Amino acid sequence: MKPAARQAGFSLVELMVAVTIGLLLLSALVGVMVAGRQNYSTGSGQGALQNVGATVANQIAQSARSAGFYGCSSASTVDSQITATGVLGNFSLPVTGYGAQVASSTLNLTPNGGNDSTASHWSPALDGSLLGQVQPGSDVLVFAGQTSGSAPLWVSADAAQGATTLQTQSASGVAAGNFLAVSNCAQAMLTQLSGIAAASGSYTLTLAAGLDSKYAQGAVAAPIAQVAYFVGQAPGAQSALYQGVYDGTANSWTFTPLAPGVDTMQVLYGIGGSPGQTTQYVSAGQVANWSQVNSLRIALLLEGPAGSAPSKGGAGGCGNATQWTVLNNTVKVPCDSRLRHVYTMTVSLRNAGL
Repeated sequence: MKPAARQAGFSLVELMVAVTIGLLLLSALVGVMVAGRQNYSTGSGQGALQNVGATVANQIAQSARSAGFYGCSSASTVDSQITATGVLGNFSLPVTGYGAQVASSTLNLTPNGGNDSTASHWSPALDGSLLGQVQPGSDVLVFAGQTSGSAPLWVSADAAQGATTLQTQSASGVAAGNFLAVSNCAQAMLTQLSGIAAASGSYTLTLAAGLDSKYAQGAVAAPIAQVAYFVGQAPGAQSALYQGVYDGTANSWTFTPLAPGVDTMQVLYGIGGSPGQTTQYVSAGQVANWSQVNSLRIALLLEGPAGSAPSKGGAGGCGNATQWTVLNNTVKVPCDSRLRHVYTMTVSLRNAGL
């Protein structure tokens, strides 16, 4: 008989070596995958922050360009006759603002902390129509001027001084309750539109106040608005940059969240003795004459999604710094894994002093 063939296979030692090598390779592969996933999350977070910064910059810059422009005239020639309630301050000023009063220059951003309802927490004291809408520590910026994206209405017949009606070629984009700037380039007045009636080939606009002077055919009636920007609590307990547009029909604000993931906004106002010349930047509470504001320096603390920054210090550790300098304020944020970035921009008011 032939001896039985020897059975081929791995010895116990060979098997243990193979398993060990496999585990080492698997561990290295998992490490590469985890690092790749973290790099992807960080890259996506950085991209999201850049998009938010660009969106905010474009929106605020557009409002700043329109601020102080009233048809074919400017703030320095405006005679304001608006008597509607709830309008913030002087409607003829291109920009006004409210500076958050932060104790000891330190702001602690508390998740789900809600909005602030104490007017004295801002300087000057926050207007009552905005109370309960703004997150603690956020500045409030308000622009006034021709409504962004709107077209002026051309006056089609002479209107005498004291008249309470205007004949226009169209009534596109306006409604009763809207604010108007009636202008002939030499002077302008701000008033409120109380009614619109269609006539053959034209429209009759009824004004809340009589015209301050004669406005001949060819003058313009431009819709104007006040637009506010601030940080407030959005649905889902996340802070967001809000835009508020004042509705003259309802005498109230319409608030819209523009960009989520904005922790706070701080604003400094550039003032100078001559139009277009900025000699210093001050907070809202230090502005003695708003008509001297030529430019704005705006800083926002932006946050990325959870997990966009690598965790430090073990489980639950902070992804990055928990203390940030936003203009002149020190801001403390929760210890989390969100990537953050301070976005700063300077905007000139091109209609200031005109």
